[in-house]
Amino acid sequence: VAFAVNPLAQIVSTPLWSLLLPRLGRPLCAISGLLLLTLGSVIFAFGNSMPVFMLGRLVQGAGFQGVLVASVALLMEKSSNLDADMGVFELFVGFGFMVGPAV
Repeated sequence: VAFAVNPLAQIVSTPLWSLLLPRLGRPLCAISGLLLLTLGSVIFAFGNSMPVFMLGRLVQGAGFQGVLVASVALLMEKSSNLDADMGVFELFVGFGFMVGPAV
């Protein structure tokens, strides 16, 4: 259950990040997302009950989505070969999901 709130937070926070992106800019959204992701990881790491674990995963999901929205916006703006670049981007996102927990 604690792990399922992460994708839920991603779904809910995507429209919020999409609204913030033009106002704050990509760098600030990406940094804010990284800070939230870090905060969520700290909450999860030091949690001692299921509600605290769920809160940590919720914050992680919202933070990750901020980084993802800013990254995709940057890629769409700067890419000269969007199809290939999106494929490489998704490759590394998937690789991170597989290898990250082991690290």
